[in-house]
Amino acid sequence: MSVVTRCLGPQLAHHLDSISFTTAYAAIPSLLQALTAHDSVVLQAQPGAGKTARVSLALVNEAWLNGQSILMLQPRRVAARAAAERMASELGEKVGDTIGYRVRLENRVGPRTQIEVVTEGILSRRLRACLSGCLSKL
Repeated sequence: MSVVTRCLGPQLAHHLDSISFTTAYAAIPSLLQALTAHDSVVLQAQPGAGKTARVSLALVNEAWLNGQSILMLQPRRVAARAAAERMASELGEKVGDTIGYRVRLENRVGPRTQIEVVTEGILSRRLRACLSGCLSKL
């Protein structure tokens, strides 16, 4: 049983492609192909393989995003800030330009932000707001 099946259950797992590589950089061509064909893809790689910094930066200019931003989940505030700072520095920019983050009591995003790194609490609040907005229209 794959990690995807264990985490999501067999009903959802069949909707997702699962890509596993030692370095995330090597997965980028396969990942781009899978994301062109499917709505959701799970990328599995070892810690430090580049899933956060390399993959998201490779995806940011893809046509299928249609101007939408990428939302990246990090489990802790320190990790969210560090990921955003690293990606921004790789682009030679400040945090809040192309790359930003939202954590509890701190918001460093701007009108040009395309990748937003958030913590679980921020993501949970967004999902609840989205769900309540959808339910109010019923």
